[in-house]
Amino acid sequence: QDLVNTQVVLKNGTLSFTQWLNPTPKIYKIVTVYNVTNTVEVAVGGRPIMDPIGPYYFREYREKINVGVVYNQEVWFSEKKYYIFDNETTNKDRPANATLDPTQDKFTTFNLAYVGVAYNLTCSGAIFSGDP
Repeated sequence: QDLVNTQVVLKNGTLSFTQWLNPTPKIYKIVTVYNVTNTVEVAVGGRPIMDPIGPYYFREYREKINVGVVYNQEVWFSEKKYYIFDNETTNKDRPANATLDPTQDKFTTFNLAYVGVAYNLTCSGAIFSGDP
């Protein structure tokens, strides 16, 4: 019981505090991009043909910053979260001539925010073609 009480509390110097401050399990964000292969047809109203590219693996890092203890009871902090491309995980089962690199790969995709707004405006009647 004493071991639990001393190690589970978020107190500087305990194992639980160390794990909370810098978690050891790896967390990944997995991204697949859909490349539009028939851009000319889509530009004139055609249906898009999309090929998946990926998945790309990005390792997530969480850093606790501005950590402070208030009245020896409350832990206050901010968390900085960022992602770094993991080349080894992304390309581990790929042939050498087909590796993925998000800084070099080229693809065409939709601006989904723009498409969503345009669709909603069209459906609401706010945009109409021809004479009003």
